[in-house]
Amino acid sequence: MNSYLKFWKNAFNYKGRTNIKDFWIPQLFHILLIFIFLIMDYFTNGNKLFVLFNVIIIVYLIIILVPTIFMMIRRYRDVGIPIYYLFILLIGSIILTGFPDNTKMHYVGRLVHLINLWILIKPTKKLSNK
Repeated sequence: MNSYLKFWKNAFNYKGRTNIKDFWIPQLFHILLIFIFLIMDYFTNGNKLFVLFNVIIIVYLIIILVPTIFMMIRRYRDVGIPIYYLFILLIGSIILTGFPDNTKMHYVGRLVHLINLWILIKPTKKLSNK
């Protein structure tokens, strides 16, 4: 729970550092919460609640978007990779996965997502005493 509180405390802090635990606990919580809303969305298909759950999911994703990007910036810094790689990978993955399914470019976009995931799970580099 402490990691999730750190997520919101540092929502707009891009200068700090974020270790693996403090990155993944909030992400897993977000995935679980969205999954619960998707299940409720599935069972209310064709109902007035269906629209409500869709709106809740979209609003929640918009709310966590910026804090998640800032946390990814801190994680990249923690791993020791320049931050501009994050933006190259994010923009590239958005553009490439926008191609129709079963095209080479779409699969390249998914590969870019996996590269980003690999960077986010890399171990934290130790700080040098400068």
